[in-house]
Amino acid sequence: MRKGQAAVELMVVLAISVTVLIAIYSYSATSMGEMNKQKIVDEAQTSVNSLEQAANDVYKQGVGATKKVFYKVPSGIDQTKSGIESDTFVLNVLSTDVYAKPDVCLQGSLETEQGGHWAWVTAQEECVFVGTQSIAVDKTSSYVTLSQSDSQDDIITVTNNGSETAAMFLAESWAHTDVTFGMSTSEFSLGTGASQPVTLTYTSNASATGNYAGSLGIGASFPSSADQNISLPLNAEVQVAGGGGGSLAVFPSTHVKGMVSNEVDNNSFQACNSGDTILTSISFSDSETIAAWIGAISGIASLAVGECQTVNYTLTVPPGTTPNTYNGTITATNGTYSDTLDITVYVTAAATQAALFSFDWTTSAFDDCGDDDCERIDDFTIQNTSASDPITIDKVTLSWTGDTEGAEFDRIRLDGTEENFSDIASGVEVDIGNVTLSALASSTNNRFDFDDQLIKNECETFSVTFEFSDASTYTTATTGPVYGGAADFTWDWSNPSYGGRGSELRGMAFTNNSATKYLCIERMRVREWSTNDQDGAMLDTIRFRNPNQDHWNGTADDGDWITLDTKKVIDPSESQNSNDNRFEFDDDIDDDGEDFGVDFEFSDSSVYNSSTYDG
Repeated sequence: MRKGQAAVELMVVLAISVTVLIAIYSYSATSMGEMNKQKIVDEAQTSVNSLEQAANDVYKQGVGATKKVFYKVPSGIDQTKSGIESDTFVLNVLSTDVYAKPDVCLQGSLETEQGGHWAWVTAQEECVFVGTQSIAVDKTSSYVTLSQSDSQDDIITVTNNGSETAAMFLAESWAHTDVTFGMSTSEFSLGTGASQPVTLTYTSNASATGNYAGSLGIGASFPSSADQNISLPLNAEVQVAGGGGGSLAVFPSTHVKGMVSNEVDNNSFQACNSGDTILTSISFSDSETIAAWIGAISGIASLAVGECQTVNYTLTVPPGTTPNTYNGTITATNGTYSDTLDITVYVTAAATQAALFSFDWTTSAFDDCGDDDCERIDDFTIQNTSASDPITIDKVTLSWTGDTEGAEFDRIRLDGTEENFSDIASGVEVDIGNVTLSALASSTNNRFDFDDQLIKNECETFSVTFEFSDASTYTTATTGPVYGGAADFTWDWSNPSYGGRGSELRGMAFTNNSATKYLCIERMRVREWSTNDQDGAMLDTIRFRNPNQDHWNGTADDGDWITLDTKKVIDPSESQNSNDNRFEFDDDIDDDGEDFGVDFEFSDSSVYNSSTYDG
């Protein structure tokens, strides 16, 4: 009786323990799932915030300012609900809208496929364009001066830098009757690399006076890519002969500029005599906050009737100026007449060297260095995106994951400059002795050399952190030479044979159909043989050629997923058809009419399902 009672009590205790363990496991799994979901949402938020900041930055800098920004689209993306919507960057991940709205309207499009992307953002007159702008105009505005009952032309040139023919449409927004606006053409086709001049004509009547402003919308439609639109400011200044204070005029009357601390703006304006008498002893003065930023301006001794002279000035933002909006005025006067140029300067935080740097893994490849104990990564792209400033790389940290063989690197080449090291492990920072990229320089003459161990046989991934001479840092995406997946793979059953006295299936062929991507097989399964097999055969070896080695040994039943002991890497465009590609079993698999199928899972989690081989 006591034994029976003890057994019952033991069963109760075990039942309670199992219940508690299940509850703990369920809670842990739920918590882990929530943490992973939050990590994905946070990654999306970081991406849209980066895009928002870039859009705000270029818009403050003024028309034509451009910036290249890197962002990542995480897993769980719904592309149909992501992109640019209502002037907002939106990534819908895990059924959650993650968004950021800049202080300016947006045009263009956003790549939303999972993975890392580069986006160009370019400031236009009213909006910021996102994406590569194929259509370019040689002027950022159109400005003419004319007298009453006069006509003046201005010519702009529109160029198609894209890869498709563009259907062009021009439409003006011009609400004035005293000064009319016209153009030589409003619709035309523009082939790849072609340019089209367009004459803009301004005509004033006898009562016109002062400044007249509008805009010209320039639209481009492409066969397969997104439409593009540019807004070009239009301005006509009518000078009136004679009559009081209007006889000395400054054109343009306003100037807006985005600048950074210690930046210099060398600029000019026109001082014109629109009266009926000669003006003499014209001087220039400045006032308000930025008065101290403007250098001395040379005066004009004499200005004939109807004459305009160019006046040069230099504006320098003092070092250490706090980002903000600053205003000032340049006044032209001869003691009787005067006019002004109002200046607004948006001072933004200076771009770090890291912000001017871009990196691209997609051009890179693995190289075996010509011997058995050395491999390297070649031809990744580094670029300075600044149109004016050099950048200097001071230190580099190369990190990699997936390696179990203790690989180390011993040489770095950047833009043709090499630096040798001794047995540097993953994640260790090294000083490369300052490699400078000039403005807009781009280079693929780059590589990392490894010694002693292979660095692609385990599908390793890589990231690089660059530190620049201003102490800013840039970290690449974690990838390395690019890996593809199931869409790039083909398996061929056309010529298999049996070996090992009937216990081996060999001679299968496979191909990597991509000319640029590597393939990494991490898991696979062999299936369907047990349907007809009468011997109870079990799979015990998977072997591939190049390198000729066993990639798995063990025991697996029909349809079991197998994690390979040594992952199989397939080079771009590689094709193999060899008896060294084989599946080995512990019993005959050629005597009962066995069928075979095989499935492969790649490093990007995609799965390739082969057809069935009728044995």
